[in-house]
Amino acid sequence: TTHLARTTLEFCTFEFFDECAKTMMKQQAKANEWIKKLNEKYGAGTIRVIGPNTYSMFSAIALSDKLYEQAGVTDNWQLEDLFLSAGGLDTVSFSFFGCNAMALRINTLCPNNEGHKTEENLDELFVRVDGVINFLTNGGTYEQAVKRIGVDSTVAISNLPK
Repeated sequence: TTHLARTTLEFCTFEFFDECAKTMMKQQAKANEWIKKLNEKYGAGTIRVIGPNTYSMFSAIALSDKLYEQAGVTDNWQLEDLFLSAGGLDTVSFSFFGCNAMALRINTLCPNNEGHKTEENLDELFVRVDGVINFLTNGGTYEQAVKRIGVDSTVAISNLPK
């Protein structure tokens, strides 16, 4: 890893890194604007960013505890499954990072849409997040979401024997 980082630093110009930083900042500003709009639509605190995201290619997002409770989501694995089954979203559970916070990491720099990763997919990503929130605010549950795609919720990773 050190060798790879050293090679990258040797062959990439400052302008390249500066352009990357500007793109990340632009994408995060746009993501934060989407989150603001979703909270205006569904109520303050419906969705929030965990931690600073200005210079990152990712955002950590969480929904309100009320939505988790209403949806029957009790852990990060279910939360990740919910976003995949209800919105077709490629997210990463905070459990992968050894964190128990009920949150997901989303790629805001180059969101994945049907195998294509590009910054132009950011609006589509948040249209899908809106769809997940809409599903939940209309009474949708984790169990209903996974059943829609033919998965039995009792086989979820959170239900495996410890």
